[in-house]
Amino acid sequence: KDGDSSLTFNFTGNTRYEDEDQKLSMNGSFNSKQSKKSGEPRKFETEKGSAQIRYDKPILSKLDLFAETNYQYNGTNSVGVNTVDQTFGVAYPLIQSETAEFKLSVGPTAKWQGGGKGCSSDPYCGNTYGGGSIIASLRWKPIQSLQFDLNNKFTPVFATEVKPSNTFTTDIRYYPIEGSKLFTTLRYQSVYNSMSKPQVSNTITAQVGTEF
Repeated sequence: KDGDSSLTFNFTGNTRYEDEDQKLSMNGSFNSKQSKKSGEPRKFETEKGSAQIRYDKPILSKLDLFAETNYQYNGTNSVGVNTVDQTFGVAYPLIQSETAEFKLSVGPTAKWQGGGKGCSSDPYCGNTYGGGSIIASLRWKPIQSLQFDLNNKFTPVFATEVKPSNTFTTDIRYYPIEGSKLFTTLRYQSVYNSMSKPQVSNTITAQVGTEF
């Protein structure tokens, strides 16, 4: 109706470097939606972000050591606005070809979360817990103009009881013009964190971008 308005902002970026001795990948995203009803102050309906950095170092022909750091931000959470986890371990490529790569990674994890108006009264918020992670990642390019990226990370940590979390992300990237760096992307991310409030967060975004 008259006087109502909304503003949506989405950003996704990633970079990847690889040679015979190492692999380094970094990615980040931010999604924000503000709305304002007539006569009321503007409020955030969605305010989410994530970032990841991962380093892989081959030690055998089909075995890597890896280190991975993940950051999740959800500004509308009442508990667990910020979550950081650090994982070290080994990674093994189950499938590796010119069009597809499927890798399984496992290792111990340290996880911290904090922030939110209910953090001070929450038994888990603001503390660091140890556990482990299983990470499955797939990159598949069936044709030159289409690419699928899927990543799932399951992390149970040991607090007063086992507290699991799971993050699933998929990107579908399409290059409409052959030889062009312009692309469109559809991204879906589902985050479950048993120590945050609320525990479940789902995001779907569509974007147009380019490679540099």
